[in-house]
Amino acid sequence: MNQQDLRRVCHDNFDLGEAAVSILISRFKNPDVVPEKGRVISRNLIEAELAAYIAGKRVIAEYKPDLVYLFNGRGSQQRALLRACEKQGVDYIV
Repeated sequence: MNQQDLRRVCHDNFDLGEAAVSILISRFKNPDVVPEKGRVISRNLIEAELAAYIAGKRVIAEYKPDLVYLFNGRGSQQRALLRACEKQGVDYIV
């Protein structure tokens, strides 16, 4: 899988792949990172993002917040919560 393939990975309008690429670029300090070389890291990122997104949607549905505060929406788990807020129609501040 190359970087463009990873960028296209989506679930329920959540851009998991974009978030994973962003983390890989930061981790390896290389904008031309090759996800295949970090295959285990890429897979783990996608799994963690998906788990955070599903959990975020559940928490939002249960507690029905009016507003959610996030520190940085670029990281994988943070973006998962940002997208969960968008999906559930909850306002957020980053």
